[in-house]
Amino acid sequence: MPLPLCGVSRSNAGNLTLTFKMTTDAVRARIHVDEWIKAIDPEATPPQPLFSVVAHNVPSSTWNGDDLDDIDATRQIENKNSETMAIKFTISKIQWLNG
Repeated sequence: MPLPLCGVSRSNAGNLTLTFKMTTDAVRARIHVDEWIKAIDPEATPPQPLFSVVAHNVPSSTWNGDDLDDIDATRQIENKNSETMAIKFTISKIQWLNG
């Protein structure tokens, strides 16, 4: 069986990049990323994709009081939307658009 991997490189930050010969091989590797990564470096973890989202109509009552507690606000937003989201998600950062 031919090897699907075309090359491996490491960035200055220490991140590994795997390059595959075929797109189908890359898709297969993404499905089994945990096994691939652990085979290369047992201490490594796969990257988590991040997406920016602008949320409209978040009630101002999410922040009670003068102190903006981002952790509590994040939990409230996640809990109120858990029934409507098809996939599990977490909010990693939250901020007002207009400061």
